[in-house]
Amino acid sequence: MPLTHRFRRQHDEAVALATKIMSATQLLLETEDAAAAQAIEADFAQLDAVLRQHFAQEDRLLYPRLMASPDPTTAGTAKAFFDEMGGLAPTFHAFSARWIVPGAIAAQPHAFAEESAAIFATLAARIAHENEELYPLADWSSADEPESDAA
Repeated sequence: MPLTHRFRRQHDEAVALATKIMSATQLLLETEDAAAAQAIEADFAQLDAVLRQHFAQEDRLLYPRLMASPDPTTAGTAKAFFDEMGGLAPTFHAFSARWIVPGAIAAQPHAFAEESAAIFATLAARIAHENEELYPLADWSSADEPESDAA
């Protein structure tokens, strides 16, 4: 199994949840339905859990492993990715802290819609960039290593 299999699954789950949240947010803006806000809260809590785990695993397992690679291309690419995108986790955590509070989304649906659209766009760009460039490099660089369940 490729080194990045679990990370890719987490990406897929995060994208699906973010898409669901954005659709439900549009419905909330149109209807101001309290049930829609509660559904968003539940999906948002799930997205928060997925991303907390994902960011922690990448920061603890994947990036250090790649940056320590004897291959200068792998190490350099991983360092560049980490430097460029390492700030997304704290940004998302701050965003989450504001909106994970029960009732916050229902109280300010327009602000939530605006902020979530911006952070989800940034998240989507990071996911695409990692899936297309970093993860293939990680899988290639680990192809000769014994299989591990670390990722």
